[in-house]
Amino acid sequence: VNWQGTGSKDIGQLWTSDAPGRQGSEAEQLQRGWERNVVLSLFFGPSPATIVDPKPSFQALEGRWVVAPVTDSLIYASDRVQPELARWVDDLARWDFRMIAPSHFDAREGTPEDLRAAFA
Repeated sequence: VNWQGTGSKDIGQLWTSDAPGRQGSEAEQLQRGWERNVVLSLFFGPSPATIVDPKPSFQALEGRWVVAPVTDSLIYASDRVQPELARWVDDLARWDFRMIAPSHFDAREGTPEDLRAAFA
């Protein structure tokens, strides 16, 4: 996506007085800002529409355990890191847990199988 070309119109919406990001209470605006920051940190070049309205992206991730594509591509895909990561996931998956608390999302029920699937 080229934010100066094809995406510039969508991104331009952020600066209009009736922009979705400027609507709602202060708490809603802060939530949307947090969601935008998370989308930018999770994905390489998210679509401009996702930056304007991040809610659909969060809804698509709801109920799924995922490893951020940025982290997966830049760190976990390394041949040097993969063996240690696999060992770490295997060690954690041996624990008897029923809850997962990720860094960017709400803590919720999760199993060792969910952990393995997220890092598969």
